[in-house]
Amino acid sequence: MGLPQQKSCTTSWDINAKDKELKGKESVLLAAHIVRMIWCVTDKREYLPRRREVGKVIHALVGSYDAAMRAVQAAALVEDRAKVEIEVTAVVLQ
Repeated sequence: MGLPQQKSCTTSWDINAKDKELKGKESVLLAAHIVRMIWCVTDKREYLPRRREVGKVIHALVGSYDAAMRAVQAAALVEDRAKVEIEVTAVVLQ
């Protein structure tokens, strides 16, 4: 049995530009591997009206998934321009 692997990504509200950048990466997790997602947002009031838009980008990248999800508001993220950080935990059996 393989150990859980984590892949994190920090993005900003510039969804279209970041979407193109992420699609250029070497690999994308399979939706079936995702077991947990934690979304950290810097401004809940700014995020809530745009959550469907952000969700569409994630679905376009990894497909439809059925994972435990949690969203929290953080005072700040390490990347100064970032407004959302999404931690994805995936289990890949080898």
